[in-house]
Amino acid sequence: MLCFNRRLGCLHDKPVINITLLEDLFDAIDRDLKSIGIKPYRFFNTPLYRKFKKGADHIHSICQTEIKSALKKLETAERDGNLEEYLQEPNLLYSLLSHPKMTPRAVDRTLLDLFIGGVESTSNTLIYVPTSPGMYRCFDNDVVVGGYHIPAGTEIVVCLLGMCEDPHFFKSPEIFLPERFVRDDNTLTEEYKYTNPFAILPFGFGPRSCIGQRFAETEIHILTAKIFQRLEASLPPGTDSVMEYKYRTFATPKHAVPLMLSPRKN
Repeated sequence: MLCFNRRLGCLHDKPVINITLLEDLFDAIDRDLKSIGIKPYRFFNTPLYRKFKKGADHIHSICQTEIKSALKKLETAERDGNLEEYLQEPNLLYSLLSHPKMTPRAVDRTLLDLFIGGVESTSNTLIYVPTSPGMYRCFDNDVVVGGYHIPAGTEIVVCLLGMCEDPHFFKSPEIFLPERFVRDDNTLTEEYKYTNPFAILPFGFGPRSCIGQRFAETEIHILTAKIFQRLEASLPPGTDSVMEYKYRTFATPKHAVPLMLSPRKN
């Protein structure tokens, strides 16, 4: 809806997207990120690369088809003199094309990034686990951090999950207390309210922070608000409250998440 102003049927029996190919795409990326040493696919057409290419080509072809269809609708509306009426609804594609610094190729890349990047990251983040295992940095110069001398060239991964579960940063981290993040909430004592702003940075920080942060946060906030405005959610009786998950580029539940949803009464 955001990229192409139409639904792609993913909540129905015959979606436009082949979910298996999409899973294969993310699985190939994850396996590559976790591998060390020489990357054979740089020299040979390996099974891993073929798996990745098939999934990537599938998603890219969908984007190309949808962009052409959306452009055709815009051209038809303009030819018929209905463009102003047609644009009463927000239209990202038209906004990008109208920007003086955006070329058609840049528009294509932007929509493709949003289309792919908005699937894995946002959907898994909504299940309340850290988005990624950590942030990677490689220092150009010798630095001292927290009293530790780190030589230039050292590779550092800041473990987000470890900090999220550290009582030093979050008192009783095993308890679900979303109120601790609400600025104007007074139901918790200060020891629960205090959180170091650098204790969790799922989007990174500074010039290398995630380019999609504002989009992802806005999407997460809107989805959360819309869901709980209309529905009440609870776990089925006997459900283990500890969620098992794995990191596949982003944190992903190992098993289906059982959730009981019912319409709100008021």
